[in-house]
Amino acid sequence: MRCLVTAGNTREKIDRVRDWGNIFTGRTGLAIARALTTIGAVDLLTSNQQHLDELEKEGGGIEAHGFSSHGMLMGELAGLMSSVKYDAVFYDGRSGGLSAQWRVGDRRAHRCRKCSRANVEGEAAVWREDQQRALGDRGGREHTAKIVDMFRGQWGYQGLLVKFKLEVDFEKMN
Repeated sequence: MRCLVTAGNTREKIDRVRDWGNIFTGRTGLAIARALTTIGAVDLLTSNQQHLDELEKEGGGIEAHGFSSHGMLMGELAGLMSSVKYDAVFYDGRSGGLSAQWRVGDRRAHRCRKCSRANVEGEAAVWREDQQRALGDRGGREHTAKIVDMFRGQWGYQGLLVKFKLEVDFEKMN
């Protein structure tokens, strides 16, 4: 059996000194990858350099690859999905994170009512009004494809696909 696991976050540059991402470390994905080694070979895509270093020293059943941005993750996944037959894929929905919701690194700059600059010294800079009201309103802009949809769509993957992610700030339901 051969499995693929993604773990960690993506970071996207806003300008020369700032980036956008989330705080997830990939611990859950690493734990899943380690557990899966008991049933077969595992490929792990992670953004956590410490995990990559640990796995390089340990050896033993996990082939680890790194990524940092949404584009890098998409490229790594596209390459693996076209060259390796996986029985199961465990996709960390946080890997795309906030940066996957909008094209933060897009070469087209956008303006919002509260921002006066659309571009910072020639680099792509996307300005959002209060992060589009705390991630609610996407303002009709073009969005990046959700990676999880690529497995069944573009990559034609038919095996077991598990998406996991942590949801925060939900009220307990009675």
